[in-house]
Amino acid sequence: MEVTIIVLIIGGVTCLLMITIYITALVIGMKSVFHGSGTPISMAQMLLSSIHVTTQHLLGVLIIILICILMVKNIVTSEAGLPLLSAVAGYLLAKTFKDVDISPTKKSKSNN
Repeated sequence: MEVTIIVLIIGGVTCLLMITIYITALVIGMKSVFHGSGTPISMAQMLLSSIHVTTQHLLGVLIIILICILMVKNIVTSEAGLPLLSAVAGYLLAKTFKDVDISPTKKSKSNN
């Protein structure tokens, strides 16, 4: 089996696994949320931030797959491809839900 096909299969399985885990987490979260647990706006912001982070991770995996295939086919040399791989992987490892501000701003009362 050619190396390109192996990279594509592993990348496809990784993307499908990420999507499956995300959808499962949404279904479990949807069933466990009870009425009065939060404002609809904050829950919508949390959903949008989770979609934002998950989409960035999926795009990062696809970019890594593309760079790997270009390196295997000798279109891109390892001197150029490896720094790109490390930059994308570092970004994906550092990206979390904390990077997206979802906390509602609370106004503090003055002590006048």
